[in-house]
Amino acid sequence: MARSNSFVVAMGDVFPLGAFIVSEVEAVRDFDKSAPGRPVQQMDKESGLPGGRCRCWMPTRSAAE
Repeated sequence: MARSNSFVVAMGDVFPLGAFIVSEVEAVRDFDKSAPGRPVQQMDKESGLPGGRCRCWMPTRSAAE
């Protein structure tokens, strides 16, 4: 069953061994508001802050040992 609303989860519950950024953080484009030659950055619906994305690496238990 899919949820349409957000909920709070502790980072340690999702990433018990941590998560490491392995790329540059780049802006998430808002395709509905952007036009050719005029990109618009997507804003978070709750905080109003600009959205970004990056690649992450999540260690495994065997890598941590």
